[in-house]
Amino acid sequence: MPGRLLLGIGAYLYLTAGFFIITTFMIGYVTNTLKGSAGPLLTAITIGAAMQVLVVLISGRIADRIGAGRTIIIGYLITLVGAFPLFWMIDTKDPRWMTVGMLLALGLGSVAYAPIGALFRQLFPGRLLVSSMALSNNIGSLVSGFMPTIATFVLVATAGRSWGPALLLFSIAGISLTSSIVIWRLVEREKALGGADVTVKEK
Repeated sequence: MPGRLLLGIGAYLYLTAGFFIITTFMIGYVTNTLKGSAGPLLTAITIGAAMQVLVVLISGRIADRIGAGRTIIIGYLITLVGAFPLFWMIDTKDPRWMTVGMLLALGLGSVAYAPIGALFRQLFPGRLLVSSMALSNNIGSLVSGFMPTIATFVLVATAGRSWGPALLLFSIAGISLTSSIVIWRLVEREKALGGADVTVKEK
């Protein structure tokens, strides 16, 4: 069970850690490092957040068709591919590119939000489902709370160049993607071994 909990934390990590880097850290990065105005970035974040609502609804429908695991993997692939381009767009300080970046990071990057609960339902036994989901979420959020500080440390260590925090965001997306793939394969194997119910059997 501890192994499944670690997988759950890993799968959920980007949804909180990535969010803190994309929003909280990014505001400080634009104003302090790039010496730009926070206004255009805040507008871009607001537009990206509005896009999230639509993407979550769509990703939920997609998950109903192709499964939660596959949908989450697609979502995390998007975040992985988009990590460096996001910072390249922000570095331009052009409000239009900032908006595109946030649509990519907050909008398309939120694909995993809708089906993550369904994936966890398949990962954890029913008697531990709620507590396991809560631990995965809250432990991941606890770690994520330090992400703006960690990203700032990485930024300083890389002489203020954006590739440092971009690599951090890329790495977090990689952790969540890898964890989700492992969970998906584990669940599919258990289903193939005889579980008519997609929920993991209690032991």
